[in-house]
Amino acid sequence: MTAADHVRALLRHAPGLPVHDVILTAKPIPSHLLETYAACGARPVVADLPSLRALGCRPVPRQILAAENKIRHDPDRLAAAVLGVAAEHGGRRRFEEPAGQVLA
Repeated sequence: MTAADHVRALLRHAPGLPVHDVILTAKPIPSHLLETYAACGARPVVADLPSLRALGCRPVPRQILAAENKIRHDPDRLAAAVLGVAAEHGGRRRFEEPAGQVLA
């Protein structure tokens, strides 16, 4: 599955949802972890930057992986990435629904 597939799934379940930025892991996953997960049939999400951009999304690479023997997001790093993206947009963004209704 790709990051663009995730965005498409969100849009299928929430039509009209504005998805502008997609936070992606910036650091490669260590090969020994990839091998362990692959042995169980698991694969990481592929970034697929051209497809994200074609959907109108801005890929935002950030250091969000935890430093452990499992592939997991570090909650503090992920929170910092989300807050950083929000700060880039003034901390708040207003969105227009297709019918013209403004969401805050």
